[in-house]
Amino acid sequence: MNATKNIGLFLLGLGILRTDTLGLVSVYLGSILLIVYLLLSPAYWQLEEQQEQQDSK
Repeated sequence: MNATKNIGLFLLGLGILRTDTLGLVSVYLGSILLIVYLLLSPAYWQLEEQQEQQDSK
């Protein structure tokens, strides 16, 4: 009985750990995407402005 209880607790702990890891990974990926977006969007706007200036010439 004690062994099954320990195995159950172990599996429960593993499930919680796995969920935490997935949560951490998704937060990590989300922050990377946000940083990339913040880094790329100013460059993109500058590119668009340059093209508009070239078009108006």
